[in-house]
Amino acid sequence: MKKNVIVVLSVMILCAGCGQKVTRPEADSIIEKQDTATDIQSSDGQSDDTERSNETPVVIVAGEGDNTDTPVMEEDITEANAKEEGDDSLNIDDMSGRDLFADFIMGKDSAVAASGFRSEMRMTEGGVQEGKTYTVNDLKDIFAKDETFAGTDPKISYAPLSCHGELMYAMELIYELDYETFSEYFILSDHTGELEFKFAIDGWSRRGITINDAGIVFDSGSNGAGSHASSIYAPDKNFTYETVSDVEEQYYGYSFYDANDNPIDALNETIQEAGEENSYAMDVAFYHEIINGKSYFYYLGGSGKITQSTVDYIDGIAKKHGFKFDGKAAADEARSLYEKELDVEAACNSQEEPHWKTINH
Repeated sequence: MKKNVIVVLSVMILCAGCGQKVTRPEADSIIEKQDTATDIQSSDGQSDDTERSNETPVVIVAGEGDNTDTPVMEEDITEANAKEEGDDSLNIDDMSGRDLFADFIMGKDSAVAASGFRSEMRMTEGGVQEGKTYTVNDLKDIFAKDETFAGTDPKISYAPLSCHGELMYAMELIYELDYETFSEYFILSDHTGELEFKFAIDGWSRRGITINDAGIVFDSGSNGAGSHASSIYAPDKNFTYETVSDVEEQYYGYSFYDANDNPIDALNETIQEAGEENSYAMDVAFYHEIINGKSYFYYLGGSGKITQSTVDYIDGIAKKHGFKFDGKAAADEARSLYEKELDVEAACNSQEEPHWKTINH
């Protein structure tokens, strides 16, 4: 199974930028929930017999926040414009003001896909292209050309974000179909004096997207019960989105592949042999994390704990195959250093949710 491939039943489409296959969800697709791997790290015998929690940053699901707080622009889009049923649904016909984002979200102006625009969309590969300008209706037209969304008018939500001391904006087009809900996310910035698309990504039941108030994007998906992938994207000081971390989690029975889709034989052989001979090793979660272009390999006790004897056993098999685990501490340190380099360490750890609003076009 190749990395970052989200497996569900349906028609195959081509994954943007990588040439690998991704499938579209069907009505009866089963959502595989990722098991939380907890416990001590491996590598060089740096472990103990105590049970530890694998601390995972809490991230907020877009659209599930408090929709009753201050809108994007206090002067331009006010609570007085909210419809009587509640201010989580705003009528743009009553809005005034000429803020760049206000004009854009009201369909009165366009935004340009900035130099360095990053798209991680899978359902509509190449839909938004660097250097081209788009209105909200242009985006809706792009998605309407896809048979999945044809005939469905999306709900539109937006939220203010803040990173590097500048205001940014998130916009979500929500397509509610009978069998699945798809979300098309865009992050925009006007810090150059022109409203620009900076990032785009899509999500559905098998590809979960979360965004915090600082514009950090968390992307997670399932390749099966024992195979998961996740990524973290953050804007650098020029508001160009970089990959902070790209993680694969595999259990016994699944394999790792390198950037060229070649199997990582020494690691895969270690996992296979360890699981065949030891039931405890079969329950261990193995990780390949890429941070700032460098790979880190480690493993954690998938059932909540791991003993020193199991660690020694796995490390011994790895040594026999000429493989060495780096340990989770090494990955954690590298990730922290890269977050500091991008000046997003606090942003990546923020648990604050955006304040999403829904508008009516």
